[in-house]
Amino acid sequence: MILTLASLLLASASVSAQPETSVPATAILPAGLPDVAYTQAAPPQDPPRFGFRRVCDKAFPRKQFNVYDCNDKGVVYNANANPKNCFFVISKREYRIYVYERTNQGIELAAHFPVCVARNTGDKHRSGDGTTPVCAKNSAGEYIPFTISQIVSASTWRHDFKDGRGNILAYGDWFMRLKLNRHPYVAGNTSIGIHGSSGNVPSVPGRDSEGCIRLRNDDLNKLRKFAVVGLEVIIKPEDAGKLPYELDAQRRLGAAYVPAQKGYVLPPNTMFVE
Repeated sequence: MILTLASLLLASASVSAQPETSVPATAILPAGLPDVAYTQAAPPQDPPRFGFRRVCDKAFPRKQFNVYDCNDKGVVYNANANPKNCFFVISKREYRIYVYERTNQGIELAAHFPVCVARNTGDKHRSGDGTTPVCAKNSAGEYIPFTISQIVSASTWRHDFKDGRGNILAYGDWFMRLKLNRHPYVAGNTSIGIHGSSGNVPSVPGRDSEGCIRLRNDDLNKLRKFAVVGLEVIIKPEDAGKLPYELDAQRRLGAAYVPAQKGYVLPPNTMFVE
């Protein structure tokens, strides 16, 4: 039995199984898992909120990056997760993208990577407002996921950020275009995607993009292995904590789970702007 994403978005929500499997309406757990998995107070909680620092390239100090003051590295817990059963959760609070896999045992955490989101906080209301859109919610309070509509090679793509650096390589090897399903303001916007950080390496993790989600290029290539067209992507707002299934997946990893630590690590040829 493989659980659907919407069925575990809220702890109190009922499980909606695949059509060929019948699950009692009162069930909130995959078969075989003890009830305590979701009802007890899980040890992991939302991580501490780290502050921000400003970083610049020594060769071009005019361009400054607003970076999240943490030392966070991409971690893959299960490289064999089936992309057809995966979905992504992007936390604008944690500056992370999480890869989850639906399995017969429940929702498992397969990987996570630090990200850079838009320079401005809040939801997106119009094109060009410098924000990263967040998912709307349905009447039950569940997130309505965006979906990946296209995955294309972007290794030669350039962009002018109007900061004096000109038309630079900016996207890494891949661009995963998002379809902003049922977004209240910009559902028809097709310019938002998940991509790399060529030309903007210091920005991850942090706030610097025009609306897209940036990863370090190496991490993007690892994420690509989990991505397929149609994959669901939840983007949570800055004030949203972990969902119940996220806490449970982290708890089940135990000591193997790698939290972010305070202290941004400078990439080569960069410096802090004091």
